[in-house]
Amino acid sequence: MTESEFLNEPAEATASSGHASAPKAAESTALVNLGAINAALRFTVSPALIAQLGFNYRPNEKNIGKFYREADLPLIYEAIARHVLALAARQIKTAA
Repeated sequence: MTESEFLNEPAEATASSGHASAPKAAESTALVNLGAINAALRFTVSPALIAQLGFNYRPNEKNIGKFYREADLPLIYEAIARHVLALAARQIKTAA
């Protein structure tokens, strides 16, 4: 997948609740850097948040930047969506 295709691919999230540990995607060697993930999301997430959601970055040959398995992207997007929705639910509950 080219960077252009990746940036134009919609982030699919399924409706589920809670913060269960991240499910495992099919094995793949393709990697995507954190900058490309942030560009696709159109907002910035930190490697710490992604790790908190159950995804660890992968080392690369130059050990520069944070890289994640391309196969995990739908799962990462879903975990971020669940996290944001849980925050919104707490704010709504607090405001009520």
